[in-house]
Amino acid sequence: MKLLDDVQKFREMIVALIASEVAVRTMNFKASFPNGQCLNASQMLAKYLSENGCENVQVMSGTCPKLGSHAWVEVGKLIVDITADQYEKFGYPSVFIGENSRLHSNFSVKPSFQQTVGGDLVQTYLQVLKFENITCT
Repeated sequence: MKLLDDVQKFREMIVALIASEVAVRTMNFKASFPNGQCLNASQMLAKYLSENGCENVQVMSGTCPKLGSHAWVEVGKLIVDITADQYEKFGYPSVFIGENSRLHSNFSVKPSFQQTVGGDLVQTYLQVLKFENITCT
């Protein structure tokens, strides 16, 4: 499945950036990913998928009194989340793709008001792309 491959590759690129000495300007991105970086990661993932031919890509966000806020990408009817593993009690993998989700159903969901990569996140995205040809093992 091309979508799964592209999403896993992008997550690996982020992990490679975090392990590197490359500095980024997005506040706490390298220090806390995936925790608290779901919107930043989702915006970058949406851009990456769109640039690689994916259609119907949208950043979604939601809130839940017990879990706080969370953001992820939807591709058509599929939930695509590269930061779901921050919710340890749900036992999600580092890359989740599916139509239904016990975690995501907890949030009051709407399209994020921040669909695009802007500001310091542009620089972070460009740094992530530098790791495109590096494979994490």
